[in-house]
This record gives sequence, structure tokens and C-alpha cells, in this order.
Amino acid sequence: MKKILSFVMFLSLFAFAEITPEFQAFAPNFMKLDKAVKGYHDFTLKVDVAPWSFTYKGQVKAPNGDPYLLYDGIDAGDVFIVIAYVPAPVQGSEGDEYQAGIFDIMIYYTDGSDELAATIKNASVELLPPLSADQWAKESMTAAKSAGAGIGSIWTDSKYAKAITVASADPLDKDKLLAAKKAKKDKQKKALEERRAQEAALAAEENDKRGKEAKMAREQAKRDSIAAVKKAAKKRKIVEEEAVDEDAEEPAPVVKKKRKKVIEEEATNEDDESLTPKERKKLAIKAKKAKAQNAAVVEDETTDENAEEPAPVVKKKKKVVEPAVEEDSTDEEAPVVKKKKKKKKVVIEDESDDEE
Repeated sequence: MKKILSFVMFLSLFAFAEITPEFQAFAPNFMKLDKAVKGYHDFTLKVDVAPWSFTYKGQVKAPNGDPYLLYDGIDAGDVFIVIAYVPAPVQGSEGDEYQAGIFDIMIYYTDGSDELAATIKNASVELLPPLSADQWAKESMTAAKSAGAGIGSIWTDSKYAKAITVASADPLDKDKLLAAKKAKKDKQKKALEERRAQEAALAAEENDKRGKEAKMAREQAKRDSIAAVKKAAKKRKIVEEEAVDEDAEEPAPVVKKKRKKVIEEEATNEDDESLTPKERKKLAIKAKKAKAQNAAVVEDETTDENAEEPAPVVKKKKKVVEPAVEEDSTDEEAPVVKKKKKKKKVVIEDESDDEE
């Protein structure tokens, strides 16, 4: 909306106020000149360096009609071109400002003292990109042409002669403009590269910083892990030592052995004269085994009793009763008195074998 209002105001100024055109001179290296046909050369003036972006085409005749004058003048630098325009700045897509209000053109030849105007016919101007696609620029040019047509011939009007002379004294040179354009692009490119290099350096510095922080975090995590393992080991060692102390304070559980199997053995008297030698031998072997078993039982019981601290076991001596024999005996054999067999209990750890 703001752009439309500005454009309406611009057209209103053209319609109701007297405009003052401005002038810009260009060196002949912007112009292409064909051979003269019936005294007229076809020419093309193309300028595509900001703030200008246009093409002017038409036919031109040398001031004196000489078909070689303009050719020679271009090579010698004696020819220059001047355009008339109404200031109508337009913002280009790349941010540059352009002038779109171009409405007239004149080609001059100078002999060193005078500036002679050529004759131009069938001239037309067109905008080049990026102005060619800009509606504001196109409307500005149309309005400028309408205003210029109402002014009349500005090239012969004395009130514009001084402005034309000032402009022609410093024409824009194509080579200089291109060099300036290149320098500007190089400067922009260098600034862009410097900015990118600075951004890359900052990014690298940030990455290095993050890498160092990550490394420090990994090392700290490793140290924490080692410390946790050592702490757990120390705690486990303390628990084990406390457990050992508790075991030392508490008495070891008494493991009672199985009760020995009690067997009965008949006490015999191997010296009994009523026994045959074979029976005495058999009884002697039996008595020997019983004695050994009794000794083992007594030892085991003593060990168990010492562990439980019971009263000591007192073993009783065996009493052997011999039969009474009268000194004065008759021829008859004295009766044999057999001792009563005493039974005693024998305790053993394992089941005893009843050996004969």
C-alpha cells in the first residue's frame, strides 16, 4: 500500500509540477555503431551497471554527415553520449538502487573546442533486468517519457546547456565502471569469505571446547567409577571383618556324633578250665576285639565329653572270681563251678561286625 501511494504521488508531481531533468554522460565504449546507410548509423547503447540498467537503440547521423567522423571520434575519444532522466530511484533485487526515469538521448562529437550534436531518429529505450520485471520501474519510465515530451527540445534549450556540459565533462567509462563493479563484488566476496572464515573458526573453537568438555566428563566418570568400585570393596571388606569378629566371639557349634550302637558281649573267662583249648582261643580272640572296641569307644566318648565338658568317665576294673578248690579232695573230681557271665555294654561309632 505504501509503495502504491508513493507511486501516485510521483505521478501527481509529474502532472502538476514542472520537472527538472538531470543528465548523465557515458563514454563511447558503451555504444555499438554500425556502418552508415544513407548517412545514418544504427547504434545500440547498453548499460547494465548500477544505477543504470537499460538499452537505447536508434539511428544517428554525424554532425557534418561524414560517415567516418563518428567512427574516428569513437576511437579517439571525441564522442560521448548523454541521457536525460527524471530521478525515480528503484530498489533492485540485490539491494542496489537504479534510475528508471530515462526519457531522451543525445550523441555529441567534440573537436576540442566545440561540442556538436548529432542527429538522432527512431530512438527507443527499454529497461533491463532487474528493472524490466519491476512494475514500479516501468511505470516510472512511462511517466518520465510523458513529462519529457511536455518539456520540448532540451538539447537546444540554453537553460540546460550548463548541466549538459558538466555531465559531459565526466562521462561514465565502461571499463572503469566494470572495474568498479568487479572491485565491489570482490570486496563483498572477501567480506563474505572473512565472515565465513570467522564463523568457521568460532564453530571449530566451539567444537574443540565441546570435545574437551566431553573428554573431561568421560575422565570424571571413569574416576567416579573407580572410586565407587574402591568404596564398594572397602565396604565389603569391613563387612567381612565384622563377620569374622562375630564368628570369633560366638562358640563353634558342637557337632555331636551319632550315638554308638550298643552291643552286648558276654564276658568270658578264658582261664576257665572247663573249656577246651579251642574254645579258650576263640574266647581270647573275642576278648581282645572287645577290649580294642572298648578302648575306641572310651576315646571317642572322652573327646566328645571334653568338648562338652562333662564329668570324666571312671572305668571299673573287672573282677575275676576263681572257683574254690579244696586241698584235701577225694579221688572224685571236684565239681566245676562256672562263673556267671556278666554282660556289659560297649559303645562303638560304626556298626560292629559280629566276628566269630
